[in-house]
Amino acid sequence: MSDKEYMDIRNLFSINPSAMYNESTRITTLTPNENSKSGSIAGTSAIKLQHDFTFVADVNLGSNSRGADGIGIAFHQGKIGFVGEMGGGLGILGAPSGIGFEMDTYWSAPADESGDSFGHGAVKSHHAGFVSTDNSKGILTALANIQKIDAPDGSWKTLTIKWDARNKKLTASLQKGDQTQSWTLDNPGFDLNKKYTFVIGAATGAAKNQHQIGVVKFEAYFSKPRINAKDAEVKQGTTFDPLHYPLIELKATDDVDGDITNKIKVIKNTVDTSKAGVYEVVYEVTNSYDEKDQKGIKIKVPVIDDFWEDGDAKGWKFFSGEKLNLLKDKQNALVGEWVFYADKHVAIYKTISLEKGHKYKAVICIKPGDETTISSHYVKLSLKENHSGSDSRTLLSTTLDHGEKIEKGYRKLSVEFTTTDKETNPLFIVENYESGWIGSIKLAKV
Repeated sequence: MSDKEYMDIRNLFSINPSAMYNESTRITTLTPNENSKSGSIAGTSAIKLQHDFTFVADVNLGSNSRGADGIGIAFHQGKIGFVGEMGGGLGILGAPSGIGFEMDTYWSAPADESGDSFGHGAVKSHHAGFVSTDNSKGILTALANIQKIDAPDGSWKTLTIKWDARNKKLTASLQKGDQTQSWTLDNPGFDLNKKYTFVIGAATGAAKNQHQIGVVKFEAYFSKPRINAKDAEVKQGTTFDPLHYPLIELKATDDVDGDITNKIKVIKNTVDTSKAGVYEVVYEVTNSYDEKDQKGIKIKVPVIDDFWEDGDAKGWKFFSGEKLNLLKDKQNALVGEWVFYADKHVAIYKTISLEKGHKYKAVICIKPGDETTISSHYVKLSLKENHSGSDSRTLLSTTLDHGEKIEKGYRKLSVEFTTTDKETNPLFIVENYESGWIGSIKLAKV
């Protein structure tokens, strides 16, 4: 077994059921050492050939010198997941508008390709080279000179395939120890306006061998659609549409198809706005080439998200039991036209529901009545688990000068805390010790 470190190919390739991927070694066994077997790994993305690419992999063609059939790799215009004909087709024959590189170990093939100009059929032994995957002739046909390669002996060889987009040159090399063979295909005929994907296959027939591959690197311009979406907050009790919620800024684009936002689907949505929490939405989009992208975001439904936007006190009360009296004061309101103002020390509360043992973050925005007093202007946040008791837990007690200065003269203070087992239905208490405006109060699970 090779001792190199290989890529985890699962984000670039689908592994067909007949192939076996070893998560520990990251080596894929394309075929076992059994007759009439086939296996392949097929690209799940496309590449743009206006850009260079480099593919490097270690390959093992088996240990039976009279075994077969070999390994092939192809770059083609077929659909994502395409797998070609097996046997002598090596899993790449039939790939639309494809160019492949074959390592064919069938040592006794008939001279069925003697008509090409590269002596493909005349090579009556193990060989390798660039081939066309077009199926019109029913065989892989040579595109450049074919070379003999060593018979399978159980050793690993390093295959390197490079595309030079500027000079339109495709090269390959097969290295074993200090011996290297090289192949060149000039002007291979890639259509640079089209997307190409890739497939790697192997097969056995009457003769057999185990065929394995470990991908060292694949550097290319992978061209798949992209979903952009942002985490967002949704007010408790409101309607949430994951495809049309503006704060998410949902958009999908593709290099060829352009804007494909209308093709986005929601494949997971756990949001329940009836109760506070952190939820998940997962989107998926598919372009015209059957390439996919997925994007997951977090949606927070805060316990409290009050900034009095509609003049409603949202359940906040004085300890006398009276509801807050809000002022319609656009100049001093943080958001909209409504704000809560007190000209002296005031304490207000709201009954809330929390989950025990969870972390939360509280944020309050206060504008002082006198900016010169911020170093002595105290603000306190606390939880009271026993509504009728005298004890409470202080979450925050600090002066406004420790807050972040934001718009319209407000100061933002925040604190994170973890609930105890008993703090599931507490009073959330806000105390403002000097005159000033409370523009917003927010409490959400972290």
